[in-house]
Amino acid sequence: MTPSEAKEYAEMIQSLYHIGVGPYGVIVMSGNIVNKEVLTESASGSESSYDLLNTPIENTLIVFCNGVSQKNYTLSGKTIIFDENIPQGWNVVAWYVKEM
Repeated sequence: MTPSEAKEYAEMIQSLYHIGVGPYGVIVMSGNIVNKEVLTESASGSESSYDLLNTPIENTLIVFCNGVSQKNYTLSGKTIIFDENIPQGWNVVAWYVKEM
């Protein structure tokens, strides 16, 4: 995650949940955050969609392929649909706030 992406993620979380700052940094006081849901550890190269375990709250989903933040996807319910197949061997990881 680049510094600008980390800042964007932090601002999004702060806007959705009560955040407190303690002696060890930012602490999420409440919420339903899914950190690092692994959708695949090694893509087959022939798939462009992956199912999440939960439905994300709108505009909270951040997806990484091989550690790089992605913007080339759409979300339909719990399904992430990429514009192209994920290359063989790549991992796909999601961070989001799930609906309660």
